[in-house]
Formats: sequence, C-alpha cells, structure tokens
Amino acid sequence: GKPYRRILMQTYGADIYPSPSDRTRIGREYLAKDPQHPGSLGIAISEAVEVAIESHGAKKYGLGSVLNHVLLHQSIIGEEALKQMDLAGEYPDVVIGCVGGGSNFGGIATPFLRSNLTDGKKTRFVAVEPSSTPSLTRGIYGFDYGDSAGIVPILKMYTLGSDFVPDPIHAGGLRYHGMSPIISGLYHAGLLEALAVGQREVFAAAIQFARTEGILPAPESAHAILAAINEARDAREKGEKRVILFNLSGHGFLDLSAYDQYLHNGMIDGQVKKEQLEGLEARYPHEQSALETSKQSEAALITKATQLLTDALTQQTTLRRQATTDTLKLIDDESRARIEAARRQGQTEEERRANVQRVENEILATKRQTMTQALSEYRQHIDALNAEANRHLAE
Repeated sequence: GKPYRRILMQTYGADIYPSPSDRTRIGREYLAKDPQHPGSLGIAISEAVEVAIESHGAKKYGLGSVLNHVLLHQSIIGEEALKQMDLAGEYPDVVIGCVGGGSNFGGIATPFLRSNLTDGKKTRFVAVEPSSTPSLTRGIYGFDYGDSAGIVPILKMYTLGSDFVPDPIHAGGLRYHGMSPIISGLYHAGLLEALAVGQREVFAAAIQFARTEGILPAPESAHAILAAINEARDAREKGEKRVILFNLSGHGFLDLSAYDQYLHNGMIDGQVKKEQLEGLEARYPHEQSALETSKQSEAALITKATQLLTDALTQQTTLRRQATTDTLKLIDDESRARIEAARRQGQTEEERRANVQRVENEILATKRQTMTQALSEYRQHIDALNAEANRHLAE
C-alpha cells in the first residue's frame, strides 16, 4: 500500500476508501468472498466504473493507463526525451521503462520506436514488469476485460486473466492483470523485449540509486532502474559503449513505509503461484464465447451475403436470358419478312436465290453479334458480382 499518499490526499480534503470497499456492489462481493482481500487495479477500476455508471452522469471516470489515448498523451515524454538526447549529442541504444498497464513505458518508448521504423534506428526497448504480475512474460495474448468485474469493453492484450489477484507488492501502479493493446501488439510483433523482476531486487537497485544519485525513486520507477543497472553491467563486461535511457517517472517520498519494510527485512518478493496460471485460456469463457459469437455472426453474415448475391445472379441471369430470347425472336420475325422480300427481287431465279442468301447471311451475323454481346454482358455481370462477394468477405 501507499499510506503516505493516502495521508497527502486526505490533507487536501479527499475521502479515501481502500479497494475492495464496502461502498460498491462489486466491492462487497469481493469482501464477502475474502474479508482480507488485497485488492488490485482491476477491482479498483470496476468499483470506479460502477460509481460513475450509477451516478447517471454526475460523476466521471477516466482511466489513467492501458488505453490507446492515454499512451498518445504520455508520448510527450518520449518526444521531449528525443530533443534532450539531441541536445546531449547522443542517441539511446536501449530504452527502458517500468510496465504495468503500459502508459509509462509507452510514453518513453514509442517516439524512439517510430525512429526505428521510419529512420532505420536500431534501439532496443525493454519493458520491466513485476514478477508478481508478469502479463507480458507469462500471460496470454487474447481478448479480455480491462477490469476485474467485466464491466468495461474487452481489449486484445497480454493478460493474466481479469480474475487474477497479484501479491500485494508496493509498486501498486504495476499491479494490473493486463497490458495496453498498443504495447501488447508491439510485443507480439517482436518489436519490444520484456523482463520480469522480483520486488526485493528492485528495492536493492532503488537503494543503490538513491545512495549514488541522491534521488529517492518510486517503487515503480525502480523497476526501470534495476534493468538500467543490469544493462550497464552487461555493457561493461562486454567492453561496449552503450547509451541507456530509462524513465525515472516518480519520487519515493510517499513510499517511505515500503523502504522501511525493505530495510528491516520484512518485504516479500512477490511471485505468481503455479495454479494461478493453470488453464489460463479455459478460465475465460467470456473470451471464448465472445470470439465464438463473433465467428458465428461473421459466418451468418457471409452466408446471408452469399445467398443474396446468388439470388441476384439467378435473377439477372433469367432476365438476361429472356431479353436475349426476345431479341432473337424479333430478329426471326424480321428475318421472315426480309427473306420473302428478297425472293421477290431480281429478274432471274439465280438473282433471287443470291438475294435470299445475302439476307440470310446478314441475319446470321446479326444473331451471332447479339449472342456475343449477351454473353459478354453476362460475364461482366458475373465478374462484378464476384468482386462484390470478395469485398464483403474481406470486410
């Protein structure tokens, strides 16, 4: 927990209730199952959304991480870091950030990743998560709820499951079961690295950093510090010059109770129990049913579209066949009159036969032209319907 942050907020007049709380239906349900429930960001989100919904618009809730618009807002961190690196005459070989929901890491990393993709830079990106909530390193990539109660829309992300309850580590900002869809997609594409670290080694790095730099970091930021220290040691052992950029995202003056616990040997490391990850995909019927429903709906739409196109093709074929038949009938009716007229022309029988032959050849040519045109239009119509069908299937 972060009791000093609670005290600071109360000093400014805020009312603070630990989650799960007895002030929401969702919170009461969790407390009924476990009165000592440690809570999680996912549960707190569910409670906040419930309060906002039941206020009928009087109260608002804005998610501070995970969602794409939050990462877009946070990217100003990386944009400024780009300019700062330019002023220093350097460019990072590796960019490091702590990661829970993804906005901290996304904020520092994505502008530099853009340079990788557009300018051919070769910077590595390392997302550092707690070993107690290893969504990237041990989660699955699929659709899951962004909160524990399943109120908010599902997101495609790396997830430990919306029912996952992490150990109560002090880096509360990282105790989240899922990951930003943007960060998840980039990691799934192999553009990012991920590392899970234990709480005690994180605080050891924080203490080293404080004693070296005179800056007391927040527990969340200390995850990035640990990875940065390890990168520096690795570069030294290999005799390499390595420019390391990490995001020191907050101070630790509101986390002194956590430092006190570490310094007096009372801190747990924070891990994931094996049974928490067993049958991970099977535990989320909402995900499977949502995907199955989506597939069934898609199949039904394709079947309906195919039937409509088939009906249209059949109707147009019938109409075009009838039009062609009617045209040929008119040609036949006109042909009889023309042949009779040809037989009456000419002075001799030979001239009359020649006239009839000429007219019959003209009639045959007209029929061939009519059939060829009808066949061409029919093929064009089939091609157009096939293109329309393919467009529907692609959509």
